[in-house]
Amino acid sequence: MQDNDQTARAEATIPAFRPALSMQIAFGYEGYGYGSGALWDILGTDDSGATKTAEKLHAYADWSANAMVAKAWNGSAWEEIGRKSPAIANRSWTHFSLDVAPTGTTATLDGTVLGTTKRKLADVSKVTGMHVATGLNPEDVGNMEHSYDDVKFTPISAG
Repeated sequence: MQDNDQTARAEATIPAFRPALSMQIAFGYEGYGYGSGALWDILGTDDSGATKTAEKLHAYADWSANAMVAKAWNGSAWEEIGRKSPAIANRSWTHFSLDVAPTGTTATLDGTVLGTTKRKLADVSKVTGMHVATGLNPEDVGNMEHSYDDVKFTPISAG
């Protein structure tokens, strides 16, 4: 995704081929001009079939601490769930996986567990995909590239 628009984030929705109660979402990620990082919304449907956002995650490079940081939105604020040093340099590929379960989502970076979310935004009966976007802060949008490769949704539990 290339974000050249100063007024809006670049965004895309990636659907899961086989929705499931629990899902591992694994992907290669590379950023250039990380700005304030990547936003990842875990999408699903509730028992009535309505589309819901189960989780909102934010991953970014904290250059001052030389670390990659993962945060989760708790409904009113971002809470850090984990970090790993060193920060991944611009234009360098890394591997993330998100293990989504009814009790929370565990974020892993290059094989190291960063942490698990503590509070879901909505209960979903099936994980149906992921929505990705550039930049958390409005002033950062318009000058970023985020690349995703080998995105794979693997059902952990059919539900």
